[in-house]
Amino acid sequence: MKRIMKLLCVSMAIAMAVGCARGGDTQMDAQAIRDTEKQWNMDFASKDTDKLVAYYADDAVLMAPTIAPSVGRESIRATLHQMVSDPALTLKFSAATIDVAKSGDLAYTRGA
Repeated sequence: MKRIMKLLCVSMAIAMAVGCARGGDTQMDAQAIRDTEKQWNMDFASKDTDKLVAYYADDAVLMAPTIAPSVGRESIRATLHQMVSDPALTLKFSAATIDVAKSGDLAYTRGA
């Protein structure tokens, strides 16, 4: 019985270690987000709609104040084209905080 208990404890410890292991590095993930944000800002400043649309998934939804939600890439393309065509509109993201889950499968930013 003691041998079974030891084996069970070792098995549980291994399972916990594997379950808690992470596939990546949260600092590297956060830097990748910073780099993407920096590139997005440059792409918006260049007013290149095609580059901006490439950041969105096929089923993405873009929601901006005073504009109806744009669903899907083509709708987002039209909205972004309208946005970058407005000479009075500027947009720049700056993350003050980037939080990445230890699992590496979820992250979010906060900032201006």
